[in-house]
Amino acid sequence: MPTLLRTIDQVGERSKLERIGKIFDRVNAAFFAGRVRRPAFRLSRRMIKAGSADLTRWEMGISIGYHDRYGWGRELENTVKHEMIHFFLAATGRPPGHNRYFRVWAERLGCSLHSRPNSRPYKYIFECPRCGKEYRARKWMGKRYSCAVCSGGRYDRRYVLRLKRRLA
Repeated sequence: MPTLLRTIDQVGERSKLERIGKIFDRVNAAFFAGRVRRPAFRLSRRMIKAGSADLTRWEMGISIGYHDRYGWGRELENTVKHEMIHFFLAATGRPPGHNRYFRVWAERLGCSLHSRPNSRPYKYIFECPRCGKEYRARKWMGKRYSCAVCSGGRYDRRYVLRLKRRLA
């Protein structure tokens, strides 16, 4: 039975990848005159945010969990448009971050600047030994971080954060 489920899952993933490709091609033709080279598309079960644009690999990642939660229709189109802007800016020699060029294109395409909240719950609360400021974290931070306030934004071992409480 597991092989049957895997096959059904692979068929579902293939259709999602085809849908992503169709959205990409349609938006590319309508807004970018086909100038954006088609990236490889990847579905991710681990990604928290809606999507990602890996400009070195020229690969667009799409979160399965995020879109299972918020939808594979308009939300997916919004994500593809958003990630396409990163590829377009990189291809045209502009900085590909969320800058003024990005905001102009996001408005043209009618897509959002950020995805909806889809975070995992916090597991730890760390605090500064000097000022008591609390920092929430999803992963164990160890002794790699110090209080940004007390250390002036640079690592300082005198203000290494200590575990105050484990939440989950």
